Amino acid sequence: MNLSRKILILLLVFLGFCMNNYAQTISKKDSLMTIIRKAKQDTSMVWALVEYGKIILDDSVDSAAYYYQKAFVLSKKLAFKKGINQYYSNIIFLIGNRQENIKEALKLSKEFEIFAKKEKNDKYLSGAYFAYAVTYQNSEQYDSSIHYYEKALRLFEKVKNTVNISTIYGNISNIYRNQRMFDLALEFNTKALNADIKTKDTVSIIADYLNKSIIYYEKKEVKNEEKYIREALRLSELINNPYQIMLACNNMAAMFEDRGQFDSSLYYNQRAYRLSKKYGASTNNIDVLLNIAHGYSKKKDYINANKYLNLATSDSAIKLLSLEKQLSLIELKIDIYSAVGRYKEAAFLLQDYNTLRDSTTNIATQEKILEFNNKLKKAESEKVILAKEVEINKQKTWIYLLSISGIALLLLGLLFYRYQNKKQEAKNQQIKLLEQENEFVAVKSSLEGQLNERVRISKEIHDDLGSSLTSISLLTEVLKTKVDGTKIPEVAKISATSARMVDSMNEIVWALNVHNDTLDSLVAFIRKYARDFLQDTPIKLVFEEDVNQDFTLQGNVRRSIYLVVKEAINNVVKHADAQQVKLNIQADKNKLTIVIEDDGKGINEAKKSAFGNGLRNMKQRIEDIGGTFAMYQTKGMVISIEYNF
Repeated sequence: MNLSRKILILLLVFLGFCMNNYAQTISKKDSLMTIIRKAKQDTSMVWALVEYGKIILDDSVDSAAYYYQKAFVLSKKLAFKKGINQYYSNIIFLIGNRQENIKEALKLSKEFEIFAKKEKNDKYLSGAYFAYAVTYQNSEQYDSSIHYYEKALRLFEKVKNTVNISTIYGNISNIYRNQRMFDLALEFNTKALNADIKTKDTVSIIADYLNKSIIYYEKKEVKNEEKYIREALRLSELINNPYQIMLACNNMAAMFEDRGQFDSSLYYNQRAYRLSKKYGASTNNIDVLLNIAHGYSKKKDYINANKYLNLATSDSAIKLLSLEKQLSLIELKIDIYSAVGRYKEAAFLLQDYNTLRDSTTNIATQEKILEFNNKLKKAESEKVILAKEVEINKQKTWIYLLSISGIALLLLGLLFYRYQNKKQEAKNQQIKLLEQENEFVAVKSSLEGQLNERVRISKEIHDDLGSSLTSISLLTEVLKTKVDGTKIPEVAKISATSARMVDSMNEIVWALNVHNDTLDSLVAFIRKYARDFLQDTPIKLVFEEDVNQDFTLQGNVRRSIYLVVKEAINNVVKHADAQQVKLNIQADKNKLTIVIEDDGKGINEAKKSAFGNGLRNMKQRIEDIGGTFAMYQTKGMVISIEYNF
């Protein structure tokens, strides 16, 4: 059983457990709708609209968004800041889960940030940064996501919001796990665990243990995987939380099934089934019953396999299963019937399977056919009525036919003349539009080709050259441990050179990747470089950022600006004897400004010629992209870069 199946089990358990509160939810919906219909236009209606949107979220995302929007409009009318804050938090997380909505979610996050800064409210601002981070995480822009998680984390620590601090650590852990950086994933999982231990949140501690077990599962460290699942189960039993016990049993069953230990897997699946049945988690009942049937099938115990399969198919909640899950259920039953020689029943089930499968793919076609048939019936009905009217008027028509025939011929001639003129004009217009369309297609194709080529080149550099350089770097490090580097200095040179090449390659890949063609990406990359480069030096980095709007920046522009900033920081480390370097980045509606200022000794006239070529190259790079470069001395050296969007 793979990781995705484990996660699916967790989701199904949660969904099934919630079904036990279905009647209570319906009652709450009715109560809220009563408030919405009868309440005055005040803050109580705002909260009712928000809560109603949350309740119907699972039924219809669009309907939930509609009620959030109504709450937002009313909050603005009432100047109700808490309602506005709640709107941004809900709507961003609602739409940001879909890849096609990422730009809209980022736009709303920017509006949220501006609103929070205007109100000078750290709680609101931390929510805006958190919204940024989650949106970037959903779009797999992990560097930007971690950047905003760090900004949100600082504010959460300031207001002592321990719950959200734990959540951020957990989300960062998931980012590193997705990138297969398991040591970092475990580090942040441990931070989340420590935060939950500090607040004595046992349920969250159990979730941390289960997440830790998943990381060890992907690391293929089966002993640690089992250790933390068992610890989660122990704590769940200690607090006697049936839902958490059920989750842990599901994970334990999945773990044993992966190992082929079907008896142990069946034991925990049956225990989870008893709990889910007792507490009304109907959807989980079916999923666990299918797992039990699958386990017995693996053991070739088809009698028990069929027994639990029949229990699953008789459950009233089966109607809540997706078509895909229903297909899986029928498929398992066909396998069992075939194994015990019940071929006739297996054949009937196969027909049901094919019918259900076809219905999932042909439903749209069937709807179109039904729509067409309705239109056809309507047209036929209108045709019959029209035929009757024609028959009635036919006798009257011939009386006037001779008298108006001359006029009709004249009118037809005029109409034919106008028709020919219009036809020619339309033809000329069509030719013109076609030429414009062909020109547009050619330009679009060329641009798409360039973008695709950039993506291909960056991928090949990263996958092929990057892998080779990393191997060289690792091999030289191994070699340095086996020989005396002082006696063979070439080994150290190879190691240093390969490390520099890996850094240069990463910069090139970053510049080529079209997904990084944004100002936010440039700021994140500069920040990461400056922080990493100055980390092992005595120089303190002061990083200041005031970017109120994201912009698109082409790869050559991003790379040129980055290289100049990199060169400036290198010069500070090598020549300035500075204690501190301040890096300030500002962007408004039409201009980006970057200032690098140190408190070092500056450049005197005697040494200025030694830096001449480097400074001229930096100036030339910025001017080549249409920007301006300036350098002057105060106590130390100040370098200013400006670029107009």
